Amino acid sequence: AQPAQLGCIRLSFLQSKPADVSVLAHVSSAGEVGPQTFSGGWGCEASSKQWLLPTKMTKDEMIAFLKEEGQSSAWVIRAVGIILSVLSVFCVLQPISAAADIVGDCVRIMPCGSLIEDKLEGMVDWLVCVISLNVGCTCSLLVIALVWAFMRPTYALAALAVAGCCCVGAVGAKKEMGTQDLRQRELRRRRLKGGDDEESGSGSETEAE
Repeated sequence: AQPAQLGCIRLSFLQSKPADVSVLAHVSSAGEVGPQTFSGGWGCEASSKQWLLPTKMTKDEMIAFLKEEGQSSAWVIRAVGIILSVLSVFCVLQPISAAADIVGDCVRIMPCGSLIEDKLEGMVDWLVCVISLNVGCTCSLLVIALVWAFMRPTYALAALAVAGCCCVGAVGAKKEMGTQDLRQRELRRRRLKGGDDEESGSGSETEAE
């Protein structure tokens, strides 16, 4: 009988590189490790979690690390929310910029009209950006302050103070926009008056002939 022969054999193995690990989990009375169940609260549903980190930590160090990681994620979400709020207000106010562009096209036919058009449209766009920034930040900070009123009162007061400053800035920009609107009306009135004067002058010349 021929001896048994082995063909091509591939062996594989896994190696855990970390020499020490830290685990934060629930340990049952039987010594089994599993996720810890957390009750829901403040809009959060109940959940079960456990953590495994590839380094040696004490209990306090691991809890501090997880808190810092959670705070970083929370601040990123807050920043994204504020940016989206500002962009939403900016989109709502875009018709004002479009109206200023139309008025600028009408003003262009006047003497030095191109210069006036550039100044007018630039000022309106700048005011729209200022109002969007202040209103968006105010709304976002008010929501954050309402949540922090019971959890972090000191931070809530700081957020309310910043929101008040943003609100004052939005009101000032709104007043400036009203001033710009009056200027636009004055330019249109002068343009119409100039057209009426030209028609009157043409009528007088025709009568003189």
